[in-house]
Amino acid sequence: MKGKWAGGLALLGAVWMLFLFFNSADVKYYGFDNGDPISVKCPALGRLSSETQDLDEPLSEDESDALSAFMDKVRGSDEPAESQQKTEDEARQTILADCQQVRTDRVALLILVTFATGLLTFAQVLRSRRKPIEE
Repeated sequence: MKGKWAGGLALLGAVWMLFLFFNSADVKYYGFDNGDPISVKCPALGRLSSETQDLDEPLSEDESDALSAFMDKVRGSDEPAESQQKTEDEARQTILADCQQVRTDRVALLILVTFATGLLTFAQVLRSRRKPIEE
C-alpha cells in the first residue's frame, strides 16, 4: 500500500512540475482608487523565448495597464513633471523586477518539487529492489 502512495505522490509531483514550468505567474498590485488589485501576468518559465525582458523593450499589455494605473494616481498629485518621469521609470523597473522575482521564486519551487519527486521515485525503486523474489 505504501508503494502506491509513493508512486501516486511522485506522479502528482511530476504534474506539478509541468504546471510550474508552463503556467504563467501573476503579480498583484493593490492600493488603487477602485479598490480592485491590478494583476500583471508574467511570462511562464517554459515560454519559447528565454531572453529576459530589457528595460528598453515595450511592456506587455498587463504591465502597461498597471503602469498606467499607477501613473494616473501619481499625476493626480502635485509632483513636478520631472519627478513624475523619474517615478514612471522607477515604476517600470519595479514591474519588470517583480516579474523577474516571481520567475525566480518559480524556479526555486520547481527545484524543490523536483528534488522531492526524485526522492520519492528513488525510494520507490529501492523498495522494489529489496523485496525478495518469490520462486
